[in-house]
Amino acid sequence: KSTSGGTEFLSFMVKRTTFRASLQDAIESSPLAEIQGTFRVLEQWLSVECSLAGDRGAQNDEGVGPSVAAGIGLSLLVFRSIRVSDTSTASSIVVLIGQFTKEIVQKLADDGDSARMQCALELCAWVIQLQQRCAFWLGREKQLTIPQNIEDEVERVSRQSQGRSAEALLLLASHRLQQIIYLVHDEELSLLQVQKRESESEKL
Repeated sequence: KSTSGGTEFLSFMVKRTTFRASLQDAIESSPLAEIQGTFRVLEQWLSVECSLAGDRGAQNDEGVGPSVAAGIGLSLLVFRSIRVSDTSTASSIVVLIGQFTKEIVQKLADDGDSARMQCALELCAWVIQLQQRCAFWLGREKQLTIPQNIEDEVERVSRQSQGRSAEALLLLASHRLQQIIYLVHDEELSLLQVQKRESESEKL
């Protein structure tokens, strides 16, 4: 279990540009096995060490405990840094994404706390973005299912559009829109390919 001092140090390091750049370079060049291990560590950090059910102690400016904030900060940095360069990698990352969404994003959103819902929205936004990079290799059928409570929160916050929740909502909406645009483009491309094949068959 992490100590308070260790959590504070990690929270401090995650905000430092040099640390973030070094970690990003390391993640980008990491083999798949190390990426899988990183996901397991992040899940453990947020579900066990951060105690999703009880990390109600000292809170930071974002309204969540420092251990949760540190874990989320690392998660976001890792998601943005992962390089999806082939079908095999994409297939493995999609599995990791689904597990993380179920074990972490869903639990944060289910917690009933507005600050944690804010964290869930931000995590979900970057999970969608990472999933879209995988879909480039795997096709449109490999789409992330957004947890229903996230969808409900998007609808609720969209009617208020205030504060940090609105910021997370805009980020999530932006990445969700990119996902939809990809789906529409891929559907149109598939239709054009079918029409082309039919046209070529008629000429024979």
